[in-house]
Amino acid sequence: MNLEEIASSMLTGEPVHDGLVIGVVFICFYVFYSAIFGGLFSIFKK
Repeated sequence: MNLEEIASSMLTGEPVHDGLVIGVVFICFYVFYSAIFGGLFSIFKK
């Protein structure tokens, strides 16, 4: 889902459910990447 679709869905008043799904996916990606980079940094520190 690109930014244009998100913006258009916001303008058309789509249900908040879509926004929650986007937020959950964003949090999952953030935790995933932070765990990967945290692991890499811990390896480099050794």
